[in-house]
Amino acid sequence: MAENQTVTVELLPDIRLRLYGQITARMEQLGYNLLDYSSLNLGIELPAEWPADVNAQPSLAELVVVAFKLKMKIIISDINLIPRKES
Repeated sequence: MAENQTVTVELLPDIRLRLYGQITARMEQLGYNLLDYSSLNLGIELPAEWPADVNAQPSLAELVVVAFKLKMKIIISDINLIPRKES
């Protein structure tokens, strides 16, 4: 996670797995190959290992693209504002 980004997504393992389940369930509903994010033609790379790998956190922009493509919405129920580290 880049320290100088204005918006970062920090998902705990159980939340990443829940999100993964929501995405794959919707992909299945819409007839997409569950393990092939490239079939969504997102214009971004979402690594296949992201739900299990803490270092493969999707960005907010990536999640917005996925939600739009899968006709979903994002609900933010917790948010924090903290100072960025200055370089």
